[in-house]
Formats: sequence, C-alpha cells, structure tokens
Amino acid sequence: MVRRIAFALLILVPPAFCQQARPGSLPELRGHYIGEGVSELLSKEPELQKRLDVCNRDPKGTDCGLLLGAVKKGSRATISTSDWIDFVLENGRIVKLQALVHRELGQINAALTQQFGPRTSMAAFPMHNALGQNWVDHFYVWDGATVFVRLREDNNPASQNHHFVLTIESRAEHEQE
Repeated sequence: MVRRIAFALLILVPPAFCQQARPGSLPELRGHYIGEGVSELLSKEPELQKRLDVCNRDPKGTDCGLLLGAVKKGSRATISTSDWIDFVLENGRIVKLQALVHRELGQINAALTQQFGPRTSMAAFPMHNALGQNWVDHFYVWDGATVFVRLREDNNPASQNHHFVLTIESRAEHEQE
C-alpha cells in the first residue's frame, strides 16, 4: 500500500520534476542536487532525519551503520526514502540521485532536454525473463561536462507499472562505474 501511495505522489510531482539548476550549482532533482551536504539533505527529508534520530538512540538498528557512517564519518552509502528516491552520499555530500519518474516519455524528454541540452545518445536493449517473455528496454543519455544523466525505460511485460528510472550523477561518480 505504501508503494502505491508513493507512486501516486510521484504522479503528482510538478511537471518540472527536474528544476533548473540554481546559479553556480548543479542540476536539481525534486529539490536535491549533486554536491548537497548531508545536513541540508536531512533538513529537506524529515523521514531521513527521523531514521537518524532512531539510529542515534539505537545504533544497532536496521541500516543504522550505513546511515550513521554517511552522516557522521562521511562514509559512502546509498540511502533510500519511501517515496522512491535514492541518494548516494560520499564525504558528506550527494554524488548521485536516482528516482522513479511516472510521466510520458515526451514530457520527460522535454524537461531533461530543457535542462541538459539535446540528448547525447539512446540505446535499445532486448530483454527476456524466465517466463519466456521478450521486450526491449531503452536507455536515454544526456552526457554533460559536470553531470551524467541516464533515463532507463523499463518495459518488462511482467511488471504492472512500466516506469522510468532517472539517474543524475556527478561526472566523477559516473567515471568510477
């Protein structure tokens, strides 16, 4: 049920789900940006702040080691929220953002092209599953000087919710992969 609510929330995200970058900063995704500090992240994400508070009281709780390490020591960690956004943190800053996007491809493409310029590449990947079903997934890329943006279209017929996964990462983060 929580995931269905999260999907509904994502559908209601304003059309500019990726807002224009603030002057002198990197692009934003739902109010977060590459290079954002952990304290700013926590101030914008009450769910994460609550999890941190719980972990401070009981450091042996689920995923507390990752969260406390990322917040207090600057360790690398992937932290997820219930509204389907993942933050990769390293040295106390966001280096990668990933989120589900529930919009039509044309809307997403227009928003990303407005923010990052023309798409630099597209690839189609034939896929299949254990049920013998075949389909084609697509990857769309905006490869910029400071950020790498990837949009994956998941067309798995066994999935009831075809969706797009948007990833924005720093150039340095992308080059590590």
